[in-house]
Amino acid sequence: MSPRPKEITPENLLADLGPGSAIQGSLCPAPSGDIQAYYALIISELAAHVAPDAGPRLMADLPLAELMGALEPPRAGNLFADLGYARVTPDRAGDPLKRLYLELMPPSRRHARGEYYTPDWLVDHVLDRLGYQGDARLRVLDPACGSGTFIVQLMRRARSNPRSRRMPPRELLGLLTRNIVGFDVNPLAVLTARTNMLLALGDLLQHAPPELQLPIHLTDALDSRPPDMAPRFDLVTGNPPWLNWADLPDAYRSKTEPLWKRYKLFPHKGYRARLGGAMDDLSILLLYTAMDHHLLPHGALGFVITQSVFQSEGGGKGFRRFQLGDGEPLEVVSVDDLTALQPFEGAATRTAVVVMKQGRPTRYPVPYHRWVKKRGARLSANLTLQDVKERVDIHPWIARPIHGQDRTSPWLVGARSALTWTTRCVGQSAYMGQSRY
Repeated sequence: MSPRPKEITPENLLADLGPGSAIQGSLCPAPSGDIQAYYALIISELAAHVAPDAGPRLMADLPLAELMGALEPPRAGNLFADLGYARVTPDRAGDPLKRLYLELMPPSRRHARGEYYTPDWLVDHVLDRLGYQGDARLRVLDPACGSGTFIVQLMRRARSNPRSRRMPPRELLGLLTRNIVGFDVNPLAVLTARTNMLLALGDLLQHAPPELQLPIHLTDALDSRPPDMAPRFDLVTGNPPWLNWADLPDAYRSKTEPLWKRYKLFPHKGYRARLGGAMDDLSILLLYTAMDHHLLPHGALGFVITQSVFQSEGGGKGFRRFQLGDGEPLEVVSVDDLTALQPFEGAATRTAVVVMKQGRPTRYPVPYHRWVKKRGARLSANLTLQDVKERVDIHPWIARPIHGQDRTSPWLVGARSALTWTTRCVGQSAYMGQSRY
């Protein structure tokens, strides 16, 4: 009796291929081993294992030789077949590659790229806020998809939708590989996201036509028109990289400077502009660009961003114009403040979820939901959204500009009853003091 195939789960992948594993020791011996090359090798091997006929072709446009350097598989056979892995990932696995990447890559490298991968429960919450229930006919874009966590959750919802279950498999496969799209500038991330998409497609791959393509593109969403991407999207979602202006390479600052000016997001001059004194965040530029370039007029955007843009001076002021330069107004539909939860393991962040639409101005007060852990509650990345909601209190607050006449001023947030009284106390004092010597 042959042994049962091993499931493609985060736990199994970490045990077999993670830091300190025998496979890593043989393929990438320390201290000279290149972790990036090792990771690229095993993920490309996994793609070939899951889709032996199409996997290598679907990765052919990526610079795999450059990523993998001199590393080669230890034998002629398939690494994952030799380890006894199944070809189909279990439905409960979510993004099985995310933890492996986080454990292998040095934190300093991930920080430099703004890579803080999103817990599955947080992805589910963003998709709930957008109202996405898995209609495979809707076109959805993640413009900075990373390992593909949002892509995987989108596909899981689409595959479990009752309408999808009634479709012929080949028709559903065609919709999923046309309508769920990702961009990323990092070829290693694109390799990972495409492999995750293959895992999420699972048994649908047996119905794949020879010309099957995976819509995860190696491109910068800040480019005015990414290649081969004429149609716009019903929904845009994701967790864009959180990189301050001060941390951007000089060449990238120069490349993106026209966009910052176009959307009037970077109002600083002189010394503050040179040093990035306001700590303007790249995520807000990507948000504005995505709404301008990629979103349909009736569409909605749901992003995980830094909460500081709602209450800070500097770059937050430009963000709170909620207008595409001198053009289309933007509406903030809702904000979730998750700062107290610290949802990203190993990173202290001020985390928020924002949902926005274009076509009409933001109306105040904005629904502002503050999440706070219940006494003694503990959260972890492997919890479901329902698990998290049982361990937190969600306060239905509201938000409005602290200075009513200046809609770009920092937001005042709190319970509706408290803000009613606080607003009466805010304003410029008529008292003019004098210094005494």
